[in-house]
This record gives sequence, structure tokens and C-alpha cells, in this order.
Amino acid sequence: MACEIEVQLGNLDVARGYVNQIRTRAANPVGFVKNPDGSNAANYVIGTYDSPWTDPVMAQKAVQFEQRLEFGMEGHRRFDLVRWAIADQTLNAYYLVEGNQTQLSERGSVCKRETRIFPDSHPGDTQQSERWPKDADTKSMNLGKSS
Repeated sequence: MACEIEVQLGNLDVARGYVNQIRTRAANPVGFVKNPDGSNAANYVIGTYDSPWTDPVMAQKAVQFEQRLEFGMEGHRRFDLVRWAIADQTLNAYYLVEGNQTQLSERGSVCKRETRIFPDSHPGDTQQSERWPKDADTKSMNLGKSS
């Protein structure tokens, strides 16, 4: 998104303008999900950022939040998190919460600077053998490097 670039360049008010364009479009009731009787299916409260952005950290968080909302179901989220270098903390926090309700947290974890999520080995994990050969040593694998 252009607003992300503007934050990185220090043009916080330009970034705020881009985010507000998105929020103004999202606030248009024509695009709201409706009930069969024509009433809104949810209580839509979508405002704009009216105060100037002066803190780059707050601006980056606002842009990241907006990007999460705007592209939530389009499959970009993981790439955004990796690019922002917060994939490990964000996904592991998600696994921690979801792990209380499912067995998701027992399947693996995300390590900083990793580009793949490798499953951890757990007793009784019947899917482990389907993912990796039992004798595979992923830590010493030669990943395209000549010896």
C-alpha cells in the first residue's frame, strides 16, 4: 500500500490521507452487508483519522491495522507480517490464543527470520511422518549450498 511507503519515508500526513481514503470508502453504507429486511447486518462504525499523525510508530501500527482489515481474506497477511519483521510474535500470539481452544499450538511455532513453519515433533503426532521422513535432520539439510 502506498500509505506504508509514505510512513517509511516520513510523510505521515500523506499516509494518513491514503488511509482515510480507504476508510471513507469503507464507511459508504452502499457496501454494507444487509439483513433480508434491508437493515444493516452489523453496527458499522468507521471513522477517519482527523488528527495529524506525528508519531511514526503509531502511524505504522495504524497502517498495519488498516492493511489487516482491507486485505484480511486475500492471503496477503503472512507476507505483510514477514516484511514488517513481526511474523513470529504475531503468529505465535495467535497460536497461543487458539491453542487454548484447539490443538493448533501443538503443531508448530514460528521462528524469527524463518520463511517456513516447521512442525514440532510431539508424541502421538501421526501427521509428522507424512510431513517429514523420520530420519530427516532439518537443521543440517544442505539447502542448495555446494559442499
